Amino acid sequence: MFSLKSKFRKFLPLEKSGKPYILPTLYGIGFLFLIVDIFALGYYRDNAPYHTVGLTLIVFGLVAMIHTNANIQNIAIELLDCEPMAAGESSEIRFTVQGTGTAPVHNLWIELPNGAPYSADRATFLEVSSAIDGSLTVHCSKRGVYSIDKIKLISRGVYGLFQAWSWHAAKTNLIVYPKPRGNNPLPTGTESQAKKLEGATLTKTLSGDDFQGHKPYILGDSLQHVDWKAYARGQDMLIKDYSGEGSEALDLHWDDTRGTTEERLEQLSAWIVLMNRAQRPYSLHLPTLSLSRGSGARHDAEAYYALATFEEV
Repeated sequence: MFSLKSKFRKFLPLEKSGKPYILPTLYGIGFLFLIVDIFALGYYRDNAPYHTVGLTLIVFGLVAMIHTNANIQNIAIELLDCEPMAAGESSEIRFTVQGTGTAPVHNLWIELPNGAPYSADRATFLEVSSAIDGSLTVHCSKRGVYSIDKIKLISRGVYGLFQAWSWHAAKTNLIVYPKPRGNNPLPTGTESQAKKLEGATLTKTLSGDDFQGHKPYILGDSLQHVDWKAYARGQDMLIKDYSGEGSEALDLHWDDTRGTTEERLEQLSAWIVLMNRAQRPYSLHLPTLSLSRGSGARHDAEAYYALATFEEV
């Protein structure tokens, strides 16, 4: 029996604050040159008001630096969840961010580290006081399970003269399963085989139930169920829907697929997507493990994890 007890971790809150770093922005560098110019004019003209203005600007710059540094430290963030995603597509890492100080936090950016096998868009908040829900859109083109162990918080405060940032520890996994694609129809379910062995009449339809109507064709559906007469009349490809078909459990086997390792995994992924849409229970059987029958988000996550981490022996 395949178990993910040691593989899936509870989404834990991040550390309240990491070590902050701070550097001047382009505006801050321009502000520094302005101060230097003012003192230079005061020196050459021997004019005290220039010195007074320069000292005032220095004090303002120090206040801006202190405020920006405090701004980045008064933040708490917690990762909520990350839905499994197909290779080449995107998913969202949801989180909650909250200011912990008395004053709101301004101009806050949240992002994942650069150089990872995945990429993520930056989340931006102009002001954070109470708890706010947000998300990071993540993209990844290669299947696998990628550990996200830190997240970056960036802020320029109110004045924009300095940029402060800090790293916060994170504990979550990004599950990227094979892209769902393949032309093979779903394998015959165990219940359907049992009905045939019990002597089901041949006058029944392919599913053994009454015709209910049509539904759009989805890649992976059996071509035997396509209404070819409707297609010949110029309509889109439609599948004949029969009662009872949606509740039949199926066993998805590695041996029922063909092609390279990745093509087989993609076909199994396509079948799982079809089973999810039909809300049908299924089992998954790979050369290295077997996942018993089940349905629901937890069962799907285990199946996607198995496909994402599969390595042929």
